[in-house]
Parts: sequence; C-alpha cells; structure tokens
Amino acid sequence: MIFLINLQSIFINGMTQLILTNLLTIIYMYTIRMNIIDTISDTIFAQNTSSGFHIGVVVFVLLTIRAIISLNRTSELYKFLTDTKTIGQLCLIVVWCYLIYRFIKSHPKDKKHSVKLQEATKKAILALLIAFFARIDLVIAPFWLVWLIAYYLEDWV
Repeated sequence: MIFLINLQSIFINGMTQLILTNLLTIIYMYTIRMNIIDTISDTIFAQNTSSGFHIGVVVFVLLTIRAIISLNRTSELYKFLTDTKTIGQLCLIVVWCYLIYRFIKSHPKDKKHSVKLQEATKKAILALLIAFFARIDLVIAPFWLVWLIAYYLEDWV
C-alpha cells in the first residue's frame, strides 16, 4: 500500500514536472513567435519608413501573379493585353495622363484646377486597375490594392 502511494506520488510529480516543462516551452515559443510577429507587424505598419510599403507591394505582386497562374488566367491575360482594342485604349489613357501632367506643369498658379485634375487621374487609374482585376476574375486583389494605396499613400486616393 505504501509502495503504491509512493509510486502514485512519483507519477504525479513526474506528470506535474512534465506538464510544467511543456507549459514553459509553450510560453517560451509563444513569446518568441509573438516577438517575430510584432517585428513583422512593426515593419509593415510603420508609416515613417517606406519598408512597409515596399514589403506590401512585393507581397501583393507575388500573390497576384500566383493567383493568375494558379487560376489559369495567363492565356486570358495574354489575349487581353495583345488585343488591338485594348492596346489602343491603353495608349489613349497614357496620352490623356500625359496631357494632364503637361497642363499641371505648365500652369503652376492654377492650384485648384491642378488638384482636381490630379485627384481625378489618380482615381481613374485605380478604377482601371480594379477593372483589370475584374476582367481576369481576381476578386480579392482589388481589396489589397485599395488597402495598400489608402494606408501607405494616404493622399493618393
């Protein structure tokens, strides 16, 4: 009877020690993981540096390319970008943006009109990118694009 009680106490002490050791290991790993996560979040969301913006853009581009490839949209994308109608419309958009740029540069005193032209052009470019993603059936990409632009380039949209 004493032998069983002694074995029981050894077993309970051993289990307690094992549980405590595992708990301390989990807490230690959690602390390390949280430090890594905190470092990553500090780097990404720090507005005083451009590193977060660069990381966000690189991740966005890589994930978008991955989505295009995994959804088998590469041939559709190629057809869309090589279509003469698309090329013509994109050339027209580039010329329009250049005309706006030249107007703003040549009329520096007309601030109110220049700001309106810049804002309209920025929003139109964003709308074009969102329409492009819709054309190739990427639903999530516009969310991240708008988020990146709204957060890091706060006066851009």
